[in-house]
Amino acid sequence: MDIFTIAIQLEQEGAKFYEELAAHATTEGLKTIFTMLAKDEKNHEKAFTSLKNKSVPAMVPSSVADEAQAIFKQFDKETYLKEAPQVSMYEKALEIEQKSIDLYTSHLDDLDSDEARSAVKRIIAEEKKHYETLEELVKLVSRPQRWVEDAEFGVRQDY
Repeated sequence: MDIFTIAIQLEQEGAKFYEELAAHATTEGLKTIFTMLAKDEKNHEKAFTSLKNKSVPAMVPSSVADEAQAIFKQFDKETYLKEAPQVSMYEKALEIEQKSIDLYTSHLDDLDSDEARSAVKRIIAEEKKHYETLEELVKLVSRPQRWVEDAEFGVRQDY
């Protein structure tokens, strides 16, 4: 199986996973984020399909990270508390993104054209933004349960 076939399958699985997360999201904001992530994964699938067919993919830049940050700023404490049971699913999404990043990075040198390498590098950059977005979501959602307020623990980040 070639790298593009594997990448297409990974992107399909990622899109399906994000669609499931969107369907079970407890807020419109999270539903929007997961829907955008699913759309990005579908765009990546199309790009890998083009690369597999030896054509240069049309890449559409992702705006998920910026839009997610705006949505995160609108969250309130109640939003975080509702999402706490979902943390393990968000951590699984982190694993999926990291798996994609690692796979694509490890096969960059195997690609036979500069255009293909450039396209895959753009996809890797977008996957890294997805990872950062999910990482921020995990922090936001899990902090109310894990946050310790005690002078004994020294300097802490603002919460």
